[in-house]
Amino acid sequence: MVIEDWSEFEDWSEYKTRSLLSNFTWTDEATSDWVDIWDALWQLGFQWEWKVGDGYVRRYDKSTFNYYFVHDLYLTPPQEGAIPLPQIHVLNEIKDVLLDHPGDDSRVGYAIKAINDWFSHVIFRERT
Repeated sequence: MVIEDWSEFEDWSEYKTRSLLSNFTWTDEATSDWVDIWDALWQLGFQWEWKVGDGYVRRYDKSTFNYYFVHDLYLTPPQEGAIPLPQIHVLNEIKDVLLDHPGDDSRVGYAIKAINDWFSHVIFRERT
């Protein structure tokens, strides 16, 4: 589709908000919030299938994490307690799975809200 008449889009600036775009980086703050969400997902039966290149964390202390990547599943697989760090599109897929959940488990609603709040706080926060 080629748009030849842009006049219908003149008022677009009135409806959009200005945002800064950048790649997402797992900070300790984002990770700390994600750990609570992963705990809720784990309780709902979610499990992570590890692949080479996956990122994960292990808690170092109360507010700090050690970050790792899977290099070889046979030589150094993630150990018990490793928390996966999914890519953003995977979080959206998780949310879609939760939205399609047929049951009435209140933990599903909590997990969906927690993911939405996490996106709002970590990904789409307003930058000054």
